[in-house]
Amino acid sequence: MFQEMLSGKRSPISPHKMLHLVWTQARVLAGYDQQDAHEFFITYLDLLHQHLIKQALASHGVGNGVSHHNPVLCSCAIHQIFTGSLQSDVICHKCNNISATVEPFWDISLDLIPRDSTDKVSDSASVCSSISVDSEPSDEEPPVSLEDCLDRFTRPERLGSEAKIKCGVCGIAQEGTKQLSLKQIPVVVCIHVKRFRHAKRTRKLGNPLEFPFELDLSPYLTSSINKAAKVPEVVGSYRLFAVVNHIGTTDSGHYLNYVLHAGEQWFKCDDTYLTKVSRETVQNSEAYMLFYHKKVIEYS
Repeated sequence: MFQEMLSGKRSPISPHKMLHLVWTQARVLAGYDQQDAHEFFITYLDLLHQHLIKQALASHGVGNGVSHHNPVLCSCAIHQIFTGSLQSDVICHKCNNISATVEPFWDISLDLIPRDSTDKVSDSASVCSSISVDSEPSDEEPPVSLEDCLDRFTRPERLGSEAKIKCGVCGIAQEGTKQLSLKQIPVVVCIHVKRFRHAKRTRKLGNPLEFPFELDLSPYLTSSINKAAKVPEVVGSYRLFAVVNHIGTTDSGHYLNYVLHAGEQWFKCDDTYLTKVSRETVQNSEAYMLFYHKKVIEYS
């Protein structure tokens, strides 16, 4: 596919082989029903990851005992580019013991909730309902900034009496506080905006999202939140290079995306149509997925 993209041909590229690969390996995405771009992206990354791992195992004559999902043991291109790690700290209210767990991630899913809102939302991010609400912004849907979403994602969350955790020091279930932070950030970070709310009725959130073209993730790093060390801003500096939009409602919609070419000109990709657009057009779009790349890449 990349060879075709760089071939210089002016005709549209139809990635039918890639689509067929996904359909044969992920039956849930097969067919012509409406599917979720975020789910497709994660599935496609996983398929590429598994393919690269199998190639590496075959070339080195290694058995299948190696974990295909352990980023510590994996050095494939997918993990080198897209994999970060998320740390979850749970603090016991009785003895202040901190229990930390670290898990890999390929994307960061953020709730689309205005600042100071106490609304509860579902963790589900898939699009699967016949109930829909028009997604046009209204007076009840105020704008939300990406930084507010990240602040909410990483702020401490008090675990009530119904969600007690077993403390390793106390030896019994205790109330606690949970906080998420970014332990390690990838070269390319995908931010998924949860525009589909699943509760008694499913609807799409049409709140405008205010997102920057230059993003600093250093305040959300584990070392910054725990104040273990001062993190240089350059470490967490990212530049926006692609935005995926969902146009429509939960049961009838269309995806299009904006991509940055040569670091200067933005283009809108809408099926076979490619159009030059301004930064303002990108900024005012209804973002569903945002892709940022590191401005400075460290080499080990």
